[in-house]
Amino acid sequence: MRRARAAALQDTVAAAVRSAYHLLRYRDRSERELRDRLARKGYSGPVVDATVLQLKEAGFLDDLRLAGNLKRVATEQKQLGAHGVRAFLQKRGLGREAIESVPDVSDELAIAERLVDRKVGRLTALDDAAAQKRLWNMLSRRGFSAGTIRAVLASHFQRRDS
Repeated sequence: MRRARAAALQDTVAAAVRSAYHLLRYRDRSERELRDRLARKGYSGPVVDATVLQLKEAGFLDDLRLAGNLKRVATEQKQLGAHGVRAFLQKRGLGREAIESVPDVSDELAIAERLVDRKVGRLTALDDAAAQKRLWNMLSRRGFSAGTIRAVLASHFQRRDS
């Protein structure tokens, strides 16, 4: 009886590993994301634990590597500010330790300036106050700090007036 139960557990772990490989084939996932997806598929806690351990040992599941990759995507492609990057990583299931382990190498001010320069051309019909409000809201939604937004808007509108 005990042997049959152990064999059934191994078969279930093998099935869970196959499911996990299928999920990881499309994109990297955090440990929490993978645990949630396997649980949704109906795998029990011990099976999910064994699967995650096996994938970690094989190098297919690495939250620190994923945090570095996602941080680069968030700053370079999505052009998010520091708070936006943190929220993006948390949404992907990464913990505080993984998020804080990756050094912040992006220049938040430069990213915000590029966004303002790109967006301001569409706001020429608005007066300065309305344009500043829209730009503030856009930068705020992307996770830039109030100090960064203030500096970028002041710099941009000062250059424009000169």
